[in-house]
Amino acid sequence: MRLAGSEHDMLRMFLRPNGSLAASYLCTRCGCAHEVITHNEVDIVAVCRCEAQCSNIPLKKPDTIVYEVNRSALGKAVAAALKITADEAPVNGLHQTARIGFCSPFAGYRFPVVLTFQYEPEDMRVTVERLEATMDTAFVLLAPTAQLMSPPVEDLLKRKNDLFLPLVEVLELADAGAFKARPRQDDLFAKFRSQHVPQADATSTMVFFPTPADAKWKDVTIRFVDGHTVFVKVKGTTGRYLYSDMGMIDRRKAAPDSQWQLLTAFAEGNGMFTWDHPTAHKKKQKQRETLAARLQRFFRIDDDPFVYVEDTKGWQSRFTVVPET
Repeated sequence: MRLAGSEHDMLRMFLRPNGSLAASYLCTRCGCAHEVITHNEVDIVAVCRCEAQCSNIPLKKPDTIVYEVNRSALGKAVAAALKITADEAPVNGLHQTARIGFCSPFAGYRFPVVLTFQYEPEDMRVTVERLEATMDTAFVLLAPTAQLMSPPVEDLLKRKNDLFLPLVEVLELADAGAFKARPRQDDLFAKFRSQHVPQADATSTMVFFPTPADAKWKDVTIRFVDGHTVFVKVKGTTGRYLYSDMGMIDRRKAAPDSQWQLLTAFAEGNGMFTWDHPTAHKKKQKQRETLAARLQRFFRIDDDPFVYVEDTKGWQSRFTVVPET
């Protein structure tokens, strides 16, 4: 802790005693490790064994306590600074390596963020090899510095466009137990997102809507602008979309399909569609299921966007849908 100097208090939250006492003590005069000799609880000295023959350094027991990095506390602080969804878990089979959370830029996309502490280049290589073999998606790898990175390790990370971030380059101490991100990390995450988040569904006309990662159906508002266009808002994210942009096009007629028409009916009923509606038909059940699937796909929110209401014998939307005014 003495080596932390003026940053002692800021770093203290990330350190904890490991239950052992030091056998040596670094001398700031000669630069070597003096042997710690304990005569009793109050008579502890660090004895120089090198040619400098420095004077003995009197110590107190707290001076000999060995500290280790509190990886859990550090991981939570890093996750907060990088705006990562904290979700701590060990990575099986890897020493001093743990997942600290997920990078979730949009709904439907979760990339593991892994923090590792390695001390030899070979250990870093083995760690990255195992991560590449076991992770079923791209990931973000964090380490204290980039000193252990080598061309073979960099090549491994490039295979799936995984992102490596040295903490010393993307974070700086803010307050005790807290970091703040340096501006550079925004550009790095933006590049990572662009490599792994598609901008459109290549199999249809459906566009990519950047639904916030924590959004629920209650956060969604669809307001009809006209018969072919809606204004969509999910939390702070907004956009204006045609029926075709939402994948609700009848390609034979180049016109809105039955799912768009059903969505319009939900809007006219303030989010409710019952069997009393003029267009009600037994085919509507299948159309509702298809509409639910289209909306789940567009917003990438897994839950069913509709709920059946027994009292009214109809379906109620879990999102807000407003008719054209």
